[in-house]
Amino acid sequence: MSILSWGMSLLIVLWGYGPTVGETATQTEVVPPSSVSLRDTELGRLAQSLQPGEFKVLDEKVDGASNLSRLLRVPAGDGKRQLAIDAWADGGYWDPRRQRTFFLGHRYRKKFISYWAADNTWREIPCWDVKPAPSQIEKFGHPYGRITYDWRRGHYYHLAKDGWWRYWVDENRWEQLPGTVGGYVPIAWHEGLQALIVVSDNQFRAFDGKAWRVLGDSAVNGYHSSARYNEVRGDLLTLGGNHSMQKVDLLTATGEIRHVQDAPFKFSISSDNLTYDPSSGHYLVLKWDEKELWEYSPDQDEWRLAMRWDRKTWPFNSYGGVVPYPIDELGVILWQYGPGTRVYRHQSVFESKSEAVSSPPSATKSKLVAIGATLQPGEWRYVDTDLGGASKLSQVLTIEFCPLGSGRGTHGNGWMDSFVYDPESQSFWVLMMRDRSDKRLAWLDADLRWHVVRNPWGEDCSTNRRPFNRLSLVNGMLYWPPAYWGEERKKMGTFRRAPVAPYLRGETSVTWEEYGVGWGQTSAGQNGDFAVEWFPEFGGWIMHVPGRTTAIDKGWPSREGHTEEGAAQGKQWNGRLFYFRPGDSQWTYLDRTYSQGYRSRLLYNPIKGEMLLGPGGTFDKQPITAEFTRILADGIVQKLDQAVGASLKYHTGSDNLTYCPSTGDYLWWSYKDRMMWRSGDGQHWQVYEDFLGIGNSPLFPKGRQKFAGREGLFGASSFIQVNPIPNTDLLVWFDPHRGVILHRMRPQ
Repeated sequence: MSILSWGMSLLIVLWGYGPTVGETATQTEVVPPSSVSLRDTELGRLAQSLQPGEFKVLDEKVDGASNLSRLLRVPAGDGKRQLAIDAWADGGYWDPRRQRTFFLGHRYRKKFISYWAADNTWREIPCWDVKPAPSQIEKFGHPYGRITYDWRRGHYYHLAKDGWWRYWVDENRWEQLPGTVGGYVPIAWHEGLQALIVVSDNQFRAFDGKAWRVLGDSAVNGYHSSARYNEVRGDLLTLGGNHSMQKVDLLTATGEIRHVQDAPFKFSISSDNLTYDPSSGHYLVLKWDEKELWEYSPDQDEWRLAMRWDRKTWPFNSYGGVVPYPIDELGVILWQYGPGTRVYRHQSVFESKSEAVSSPPSATKSKLVAIGATLQPGEWRYVDTDLGGASKLSQVLTIEFCPLGSGRGTHGNGWMDSFVYDPESQSFWVLMMRDRSDKRLAWLDADLRWHVVRNPWGEDCSTNRRPFNRLSLVNGMLYWPPAYWGEERKKMGTFRRAPVAPYLRGETSVTWEEYGVGWGQTSAGQNGDFAVEWFPEFGGWIMHVPGRTTAIDKGWPSREGHTEEGAAQGKQWNGRLFYFRPGDSQWTYLDRTYSQGYRSRLLYNPIKGEMLLGPGGTFDKQPITAEFTRILADGIVQKLDQAVGASLKYHTGSDNLTYCPSTGDYLWWSYKDRMMWRSGDGQHWQVYEDFLGIGNSPLFPKGRQKFAGREGLFGASSFIQVNPIPNTDLLVWFDPHRGVILHRMRPQ
C-alpha cells in the first residue's frame, strides 16, 4: 500500500468513517489500481502465451519459504508435523484492482496468503495479532467454502467457529459481524444483490450489512457444499455436499433461485473444485480423482465433459490440493498448487467457444478478423478500409436530399444501433436515408472495401425519416419494412426484400420484391420510428411499435402482466410487441412493454437464444427511461425494471445496444455518457470501460486524449454503429469521422 493510501486508511480509522457492523456493507473503499500493467507481469505474459486447453507452470517467487508447498503448511498441535492448508478448499479469489489473490487456508492452524502479480511473489498476510480477530486455532476442519471476497471494497469474509468475520484488506483489521448461521457451509459475495450469501439447511440466506434474511429454498443442502459467484455472468452457482451430492442451484443476478439440471457426477469438496471460465462464463468442475474437467452452461442448462486426462497427460502430480482463481482480465484460471502454480486457458465444449478469436464459418477469415487476432484483450485500433475514392467514411455514409441533383446531403446512418451482418460473406450492410432523401445501400466486404448503391429499388423520395432499427438479413436476404402515412399505415410491417449475392457479384440493378403483410393498424408513428428484428429460435420477426398514453390495457392487455415493482408503482404500458412468421396471414399481438416503442432497439442474441429490447425515445409525452425487456424463444416476454448500475436513460440517438460474441453478455455503449456497460441479464449493469485511460494506455490509439471530438477516440458525431463479429471476441464500430474501429473484448 502506498504511503498516501495508508495515511487515508489511518484517517478513516481515526475519524470513524467507513461502514460499521450496523451499516451497509456496500460502501466502496477508494483504492488506487496497481501502477503495473497486468499484461506486462510474469503472470500476464504467461497467460498471453497460452492456447485454449493448455496448462503452463508459473515461474513464481515465494517470500518467507523455500517454495509454495512449504508456504501452504502450518505446524500441527504436536509441534512436529506440518499440515497442508489447501485441502478441502472451495476456491481462492482474485482482486483485479489490487492485482492480488487472497486465500485463507486451514488445517488446525489458519494461514492467510496472497500472490502479488506486480512482483510475481507469494506472501503470508500477517493478520492474527490485530485485535479483535478470529481465533487462528481451530482443531478440526478445513477451509471448505467458508471464505469469500468482495474485491470492490476490499472485504474478505470468513465463517469461523467463533462467528462471522470481515477482514479489511487495506486497513489490516478484522470486525465481527452478527449472525447465527454456522457449520461447514459455503458462503459467497453476490455483487448484483450487494449481499453476502450462505447456503445452509437447504436455504439461501443473505446478509446486506445490517440483517440476515431468507431468500428461498435450495435443493443443495449446504453441508460440505460449494458455491461460486460468477463475475462474468453475475449469477451464483452452488452444488454438491454430503446430503445433496448431485444437486445444483443457480442464484441469478436478480436473486431468482433456479433448481437446474443435476450434475452427472457426485461432487465432493474433499477432491473436487468449482470455478468458472472467464471467457465463456460457463462453470467448471475439476474432479481430481477421476482426472476430469466438466463444463456447465447455465443458458443451455447442460453439463458436458470438457477434458479427461490419463496419468501421463494430467497437468498436476499424483498428490496435493489445488485452489482455482479465475482471472477475468486475462481470460485464464490460476491454479494454486504446492509443487508449482499452474495457469490454464479453457477450451469450451459448447457452441460459444472460449478461444480468443476463432474462425468464422467460411473457409477464409475476413481481413477484419485477421487484424483482430493481433489485438491484445482490451485494445482499441483504427482499421484502414478502401473507401472507393472517398476521403473519409462520412462521405460513404451520406445521402442526398430531394430533388435529386441538388447536391445537398448529410449523414444517412444516424439513429440506429448497428449494421446487419452476413456470416456467409462476412460483410456488414446498412440502409441509409433522411426526410425526403434518396435511399442508399452500403456494405463493407470481407476485404475491407466499401460499396454503395443509390436508390436500390428505384428513385424513392418518400419520408422515411431515419433508418432506425428495421433492417434485417435472413438467409442471404435483406428485409426492409418501410414507413407509411395516413391510412397506409396499415401496411406497416410489409417488407421489401432482395438477395445480397448479386450485390456481392458487382451487380447494381437488383430486384426488391414486396413480401409479407401489414399489421392492419393506424395507431403508430408515420416516420418509421419502430423496430423489427428476425428471431431464429422463434421462427419469425418481432416488431415493437409505440403506444399512446391513452392506449392502456384496454384493447391491448398485457399477457405476462406487471413486474412487482411495476404493479407497486402503477407503471404504464408504453410499447406493443407483434410477431410475424413466414406464411402467416397477419401480424399477431404478443404483449405490452414498459419500453417505449418509438425509436427502440430489438437485439437478437444468438448465444443466449433470446432478444433484448432497448427502450426508445419519448412519444406522446412518455418519459425516456432505461427499462429493457427480454423476449424468450417460446414467446415469453419478461419485463425488466429500471436498469441498475448504468445510465437512467437509453436513447438510440446516442446509445448502442449489442452483445459480447464470446460470452453473450449484453453491452451498452453510450456516446452521451462516455461509458460502456456490461450485463448478463439486461437489467443489472457493471462498467466495462470508462475510457479514462485514453492518452496514457497503450490499449488506445496513439495521439488520442479523450473520448470524442478533436483528439478523441471517437468523432464529433454520435451517429455511430457497433457490431459484434460472431465466433470471435471482437466488436467493430463504424464512425463517420474516425472510420472503422476494432476492439477486442477484455474478459470480465
